[in-house]
Amino acid sequence: MILLKLLSQHMFHILYRPALYAFIAFSTGILLQDYSWAILAMIILSMFAYIEKKYSLLVSGLAMTIFGYILAFQDIPTPLLNSYHFSGKLQIVSLPKTFISSNIQSCIAKSKDDRKYLIHYQGPVELNYFDCIFIKGKLSPLSEKQSQNTKYRYLNGKITQISSLEITQKGLFIWRWGKALKKEFHLFVSSHFPKNLSAVLDAILFNERSYLPAHIQNALIQTGTLHIFSTSGLHITILCMFLLSISNLILIPRKASIFLITGIIFLYGISTGLHPPVLRAIIMNLLNLYAYMLYREPDPLSAFGFSGLFFLFWNPSSIYQIDFQLSHLSSLVIMLFLNSDSENWITTNKNLARSFFKNLYGSILLSLTSSPIIAYRFGIIPLLSFLANFLILWIIPSIISFTLLAWLISYFQNNISIFICTSIIKPLIGWVLLVTTSLAKIKSGILYISSFHYIWLIMFYLFLFMQWEPKVKKPEEPSYE
Repeated sequence: MILLKLLSQHMFHILYRPALYAFIAFSTGILLQDYSWAILAMIILSMFAYIEKKYSLLVSGLAMTIFGYILAFQDIPTPLLNSYHFSGKLQIVSLPKTFISSNIQSCIAKSKDDRKYLIHYQGPVELNYFDCIFIKGKLSPLSEKQSQNTKYRYLNGKITQISSLEITQKGLFIWRWGKALKKEFHLFVSSHFPKNLSAVLDAILFNERSYLPAHIQNALIQTGTLHIFSTSGLHITILCMFLLSISNLILIPRKASIFLITGIIFLYGISTGLHPPVLRAIIMNLLNLYAYMLYREPDPLSAFGFSGLFFLFWNPSSIYQIDFQLSHLSSLVIMLFLNSDSENWITTNKNLARSFFKNLYGSILLSLTSSPIIAYRFGIIPLLSFLANFLILWIIPSIISFTLLAWLISYFQNNISIFICTSIIKPLIGWVLLVTTSLAKIKSGILYISSFHYIWLIMFYLFLFMQWEPKVKKPEEPSYE
């Protein structure tokens, strides 16, 4: 009981937020389908609520755990043994991904009886979210690699060698607008930059890595910087700040600017694929913006819990996907440690030194958070990850901001846009490529390790979070003026 009391006092500032508490309880319910030991997490949460005499929190947590278990409970389909011809109506239930090199579209579609299939289609018809289609092709079992991917665990098979596909009913217009926005940006960068540089910008701003040459992708993997070259929470936050700055500059009223920003970042998120890091960042930034509009102080941890809860409601199986795990763990660690401890850890008051140490600290935190999951999933540890992140992470906001500015200006003054691209953006991207390709040439930069049990992951992250010490906000002194 004494140990639980100490744990309760230490985790008070994390779990005392209802949204965050509900997110953890709901996640526990989802995990119970495959890991019975997850009930221990709910027991600890319940005992914490009981110690703090928050009985409503205790009841709601148990309810969210049960609801998560029910929502996630699905029978994993029996794998197909043979292939046969398929003909019927389906609805697209995932954002189609296009492989530029082969012009193949890949997505997930479901039938009226809730059977889900992976579709690989090559043809003139462009598919979008919620499109209803009539398709003829070959239905076959998933490959061994695909069947081991948790993303495809509830699929009944895959449809390939499609002989006929037509859209019988189009989905929502906003999904087509998102794809059009992505194409418009690709036309801009391909006309203003060399091939390699335009491929980098496509990857950074719109999550399109199909244009990246193989040697650049390998360099990013070996240096642990691949996450920077895909749209994530950092990009959404920078976009929000960029749009908010422009709206303040041209004197748009606060409420109107926030509503406008809401529409733009949703459209941008759709065009990038609406992956877990993107959706999480969209929800968190919108909650902070609307708190700003209502003159309330935003709470990042509550926004984090609400965004994770929303995403798991939408797709419970995403909790098993590596992008969901890396995104949420990294953002949580950054919020806890960087925002609370960095000022105490840095002893100097100079802005330049403060920025330097904060960037270094953030790079170490990101590497420390992501390395165990990467080691568990892929059996490698990028030893130079923190150095590579430290050298290029501070440049990414400038690349995103100046590229968006040049893209916007190109519709009015193309000469100014060309100047920004040539004088600012090209040198910045050149530095990023120089760092990643140079560090990738160091043969001892990757450590290969044997497989290990996932319980060590849990122990590591529990130990990491126990090192967090909440920063107590000092009360303001009363004014006698």
